[in-house]
Amino acid sequence: GDSTKKRLDTLVHDIVKNSINKPEIVMSEEIEKAMLGLRQYMFENVYTNSEAKKEEVKANEMLELLFDYYLKHTDKLPHEFKYLINQCGEDEEQVVCDYIAGMSDQYSVATFQKIFVPSSWNM
Repeated sequence: GDSTKKRLDTLVHDIVKNSINKPEIVMSEEIEKAMLGLRQYMFENVYTNSEAKKEEVKANEMLELLFDYYLKHTDKLPHEFKYLINQCGEDEEQVVCDYIAGMSDQYSVATFQKIFVPSSWNM
């Protein structure tokens, strides 16, 4: 696929299709090869790339600010996460961590901007 959504859709459907009636979760050889190629590309160009690593401190600080915000404002969490805290007695820190961990990069940046950047500063 030419987008994250399409790639994930292909991966999930392939795994489901190839795992039916099998004792383990598997994917087709073609999709596995493509996934390993993407993984190699990501390590070479994103995860360990010196230019990308320069931004890591900013990303960590952004995530810490989001964590602190949601810990102080659990009422701003989506319903299912508030339910885990209020009705199931789950640990607030863990629920907030799980919520943020489920965010895509783009969504976490957009959420950060919405919370912390004055709307008149957005272009």
